[in-house]
Amino acid sequence: MAITIGDIINQVRNRADLTKTQFITDSEITNYTNFSLGELYGLLVNSFGGNYFATTTTGSIAPNGTQLTTNLPDDLYKVLGVDLQISPYPSNNKISLTPYNFNERNRANAMQLYGYATQYATNYRYNIFNQTILIQPPAAGNLELLVWYVPTAPQFATTTTGVITTSPNLSSGIVALVNNTFVQGQAVQKLNSVGLPSGTTWYVIASSANTILLGATPGATTGVNLTGLVAPGNTLFSSTINYTQTFVNNTNLDNWLEYVIVDVCIKCKTKEETDTSMFVRQKALLTDRIRNEAQNRDIGTPASVSDVYAAGTIVDTGWGWTNGNQFGWTQ
Repeated sequence: MAITIGDIINQVRNRADLTKTQFITDSEITNYTNFSLGELYGLLVNSFGGNYFATTTTGSIAPNGTQLTTNLPDDLYKVLGVDLQISPYPSNNKISLTPYNFNERNRANAMQLYGYATQYATNYRYNIFNQTILIQPPAAGNLELLVWYVPTAPQFATTTTGVITTSPNLSSGIVALVNNTFVQGQAVQKLNSVGLPSGTTWYVIASSANTILLGATPGATTGVNLTGLVAPGNTLFSSTINYTQTFVNNTNLDNWLEYVIVDVCIKCKTKEETDTSMFVRQKALLTDRIRNEAQNRDIGTPASVSDVYAAGTIVDTGWGWTNGNQFGWTQ
């Protein structure tokens, strides 16, 4: 079952006893939810759970270049690994690259200047620097990289701006809406117009070229004509929430939704300046449970120690003289 932000808001209001008050608005609860989602996400990822949300992106490095020709994705949170595509055959032939320390950034280049052959596929190493990937030694030709990474935590759109502007030329008593971004079924709050109670959520029950009708409930058949409350030539703004937003391909977060709800309740109670101790205890228990249960998804085969020097290669990749009498990475 898909979980929507509307579901989360309802559960938080029920748990924190906020069903009869708008002291904490739905927009605030949505913001709190995003903060709590980020906290849960980091907890899962750092409990050896990067593979819960892993995805990939590709990038290229031009000949003689030392960094990607394009930036890494904006949603990059943590890099899990970098593969070097070996071409032309076979097409799935890849080498897992290992990172170098920042203070080693000129080491391979210096060896190359002294005449040592360092541009072998198994000698390339990488470093994450700002929004790009640096490699050493410089590329001998065009390099294709596959980057495995964990994206940032998903977020619900907190507020968008609904806008209407009435035409200053009112002919025949008709109100013309120059701009109208309100849609039927949309919930609106914090209207900057007189005539509507502040702190109340209204719902767009009709939206046309010349009319926006607001009702107290989504299924209302009568309500307040919003356009009649806006003076000619003026603009009205509103905070809005799409209550049907859901997680996309993040069922792993859905499984731990209780953590988010409890944490949001703490934030709400803190604003109310009321007792948070019950929710704080629940959060502590959930945190311990997540750390214990989220560490290993493959319960039949626990993780083991990795050979970091030979990962993805058939030779040592430390610096020094290799068995083939070539200078490169050795242990």
